[in-house]
Amino acid sequence: MSTHIKGVINILRGALFGIILTIIMFLLLAFIINISQMNETVISPAVQIIKVVSLALTGIYAARISGSKGWLTGALAGILYIIISLIICHLLKYIDLFSRPLYIELIFGAVIGAIGGIIGVNIRSGIK
Repeated sequence: MSTHIKGVINILRGALFGIILTIIMFLLLAFIINISQMNETVISPAVQIIKVVSLALTGIYAARISGSKGWLTGALAGILYIIISLIICHLLKYIDLFSRPLYIELIFGAVIGAIGGIIGVNIRSGIK
């Protein structure tokens, strides 16, 4: 398998890892809110924290399995994570894709993913 195809697969694996992690964390958040009767004002900041943590872990995971070019692998995995999550939210009728500037979300995903990628490529003990 060529290096480019492996790179694309690693980016896709990283993005899917982040999406699955996000879903698990959202389910955990919903459970906590349900059993603790938290105020609904907690939801928006919690969602943002989950998104940042998931994006960073997406970058870390993608760069770690890639082994090189951590910032680039992490940034691309972050962008793909944002694209997939926006499509999922649109399909669930949660958002209208064209109601806000998407480039801000994509830049956010790229930056947080790149930071995670820099961390992930420098981690010595690996996730394989």
